Order: sequence, then structure tokens, then C-alpha cells
Amino acid sequence: MEKLRTMVQFQLFKTLFLQVSEYKTVLRNPLVLKLVIADSISALGNRFTYFVLLKKVYEISAGNVVDIGFLSTAQILPFVLLGPFAGVLADRVSRRRVMIMTDICNGIAIIALIFINNLYAIYSVSFTISCFNTFRFPAQNAFEPNLVARPDISLMNSFKSFIGSFVNIAGYSLGATVVAFTGVTASFVIDAATFFISATIIAGIRQNEQHIKKNEGAATVTKNAFLRQIFHQFKADIKAGVDLVRINVSLKLLLVLEMSLSFIFGMQGVLFYVFIRETLHLGGKAELAWGGIMSCLSIGSIIGSVVFGLLIKRHGHRIKLFLKILLFDGIILAIFSLNTVFSFSILLSFLLGIIGAAPLIILNTILQESVADGNRGRVFSFFSILGKPMTLLSIFFGTATAKLLTAQGALLVLAFMEMAVVLVIFSSQTYRMLNREAGQAPDPA
Repeated sequence: MEKLRTMVQFQLFKTLFLQVSEYKTVLRNPLVLKLVIADSISALGNRFTYFVLLKKVYEISAGNVVDIGFLSTAQILPFVLLGPFAGVLADRVSRRRVMIMTDICNGIAIIALIFINNLYAIYSVSFTISCFNTFRFPAQNAFEPNLVARPDISLMNSFKSFIGSFVNIAGYSLGATVVAFTGVTASFVIDAATFFISATIIAGIRQNEQHIKKNEGAATVTKNAFLRQIFHQFKADIKAGVDLVRINVSLKLLLVLEMSLSFIFGMQGVLFYVFIRETLHLGGKAELAWGGIMSCLSIGSIIGSVVFGLLIKRHGHRIKLFLKILLFDGIILAIFSLNTVFSFSILLSFLLGIIGAAPLIILNTILQESVADGNRGRVFSFFSILGKPMTLLSIFFGTATAKLLTAQGALLVLAFMEMAVVLVIFSSQTYRMLNREAGQAPDPA
């Protein structure tokens, strides 16, 4: 019996080792490692700033959840206003240079927050920082697939999520500790420094950007003429991005999911913070408790990143997998919102972290695999353009619902909405058509 148990354990270990070893092509890629390191360093500082701004606005506004909503609005609005230009720019200029310049500008803007204690000034600087991020995100998402072979895109996204989870743990835990013991200034200084370091690392990534060569033929002799042509081409390129989504059934369904999830997830981070203060009644320990819950989300995401990266690579019907994961996420979120015991909240946040690793990996993988390099920036931007307004609606809905029903009630409503969206898509004609194309029978269970 003991021998059989040992053999089973050995086989399980061997299977796990062989699965994890698939990541070796990504781990041995110096370009991917540089980009992940740069991204992780700047993201670590971002966690500090996110925590500090949330706490600062909550205290200045005397706990007014509407003012916290305005902060989120200021951070999201640039994606709506500038998204079309950001996507087209990412398909026409060096994406690496866009990432470098926006990191430097972000670092400078973060330094300005050190000297600000006015709500409207905080909103203005947060808006400016998001303007830079609006251009950075589609540039990076379009740049990344060129660093690996096509079959390894899902593993690269999974690896990024895996490392990002560690960054979240460190960021939220250290952020709460730094603010508690050294104040807000140190957090802003750290965040600014991380952006400058990130820009330096990205400057060392040497990768031939083929999309620039494809667009050079349309440029005229002078730089000014080239810039004028880019400006006049914006409308046509945005229309091309719309057409790419319009003619692709999978992309249309993903867009519906992206818009729905942007609405459902847009206010959750803030609602978690208010939920801890108002429902769990932790008093002065609320900030550390929030950091603990966010860290547990990240710990769960570490496990989810490894598991789902391999699962996504092997799964033929990724949208079906996506929907099943979201249905389970809605159920766990509902249980989380009904719970009032902090220790159980920690466990549930861990489960939410495992599940939460999947959607972004799946979405990025499908888009990066199915969209041509020269169009990738505008498609990511187009998804952001339509997704961000839903996040804005989520903020207004979340603040209004939290004032009417409390943060606990708002979280429960969002959980039921997530489950409802999944069930509606499972029963839709578009999903059934995709299911037939994948050679599988509908299975909403």
C-alpha cells in the first residue's frame, strides 16, 4: 500500500514538473524577462500609490464614497477620450519608445502628488497619469506577442500574471506598511523611482518592430508631412479597428464580455475597501485588513496563473472555458459579499484570486493570437474605448448602490449580474454558433 502511494505521488510530481517545464521557452527568453522585470518594478510602485490615494481621498472627504468614485472617474476618463488615438499611434510608431516616454512622464507626475493635499488637484494629477497610461497599455499589449513564438503567447501571458501576483502581494503588503509607519511621501517617491527604472530597462530591449516598416511606405519625405498624414489617417484607422471586430464573431462576443466585466469589476476594488471598513467593522485595522485581503487575492492569482496558462494552451474552446470560470467567480463573489467574518473573507479572497487570474490571460491570448501585428494596437485600444465607459458607469452605479444598500449590498448585486451575463451568453445564438464551429455541444453547466 505504501509503495502504491509512493508511486502515485511520484507520478503526480512528474506530471506537474512536465507541465511547468513547458514554461522554459518563456523563462529563457531575455526579451520577455526584461519586459516582465520592468513591468513588475513599475507595477510595484503603482500599488503603493493606489493604496495611498484611496486612503487619502477617503480621509479628506470624510469617507464620502462619491468622492472616491470621482477619483476612479479621473483615472478612467482618459482611456475613453484618448483611446482611439493611442491605439492608432501604437500601430504607427515604435511601441518601445511609447513605453519609455510614458514611464518617464508618469514618474514626473507621481512626484507632483507629494505636494498635493487638495481633492481637485489629486483628481487632476490622477487624470494626467492615466493619460500617459492610455498610450502605454495598447503599445505594450501590441508589442509583447512579437517577443515569443505564437504557441507560447498564452504561456507568456500566464507568466506575466504569475509574476504580477507576486508584485501585488508585495505592493499591497508593503504599501500598507510604508503608509502606516513612514507616511505617504515615501510611497510616492518609491513609485516615481520605479517608473524611471522601468524606462531604463525597456530602453535596453532591442526588438525589430516590423509594423513600423509596413507603415513607412505611406510616409512622405518630411517629418511634418508624415505627422499630418498620421493625423488624417486616424479616422480611417479607427474605422478599420471597428471593422475588424465587426466581421469576427469571436471578437464581438469577447467585446460583449469585456464591456460586461468592465462594468461588474470596475468598482469592486473600492467597494472591497468600504466593505472592510463598514461591514467587517475592523476600525483602525481596516487599512492593514484591506492590504491582507488584496494580498490573498494575489496569492491565489499565483496559483491560478500557472494552472490556467497551461489549461488555456490546451483548451480548444477558450470562450467556453472563459464563461465557466466567470460563472464560478460570480458564485464566490456572492458568498464573499454575504460573509461578515474576516478570516473567512481571507479564504474567499484567495479563491477569487485563483479564478481572477484566468479572464485577462484568456482575453489577451485570443486577441494577440487572432489579430495581425499591424492592427493589434487599435484592436486593444478599441476594446479599451468601449470597456472604459462601462467602468465609468460601474463607478456611478457602485457609489449610488453603496449609498442605498451599503457596499455589501452593492457587491452582492454585482455578483448576481456576473452570473446573469454568463447565463445569457451561454443561451445566445452567437455562442451556440461558436460551439458548433468548435465541434462541441452546448454545455452551460
